[in-house]
Amino acid sequence: MSMTGGSDSHFTSRETRITGFDNGKQAYLVSIKARAEDNKANMEVVKFLSKTLKKRVRICSGLRSREKIIGFV
Repeated sequence: MSMTGGSDSHFTSRETRITGFDNGKQAYLVSIKARAEDNKANMEVVKFLSKTLKKRVRICSGLRSREKIIGFV
């Protein structure tokens, strides 16, 4: 699973949620409430997707990027 998200430190969403799907990239678009500092946005992504998908997930690639590849544990 891949995703791209709004985890920019200058902008935060009011809530963490899936906002759409990018057909070109075959990736989900996710808005993140947490700021991208001190790994908070990454932890929010993992927590949100684990709860939403009811499966344990981890970030396989993209820890310092807006685009991430998520794997199931």
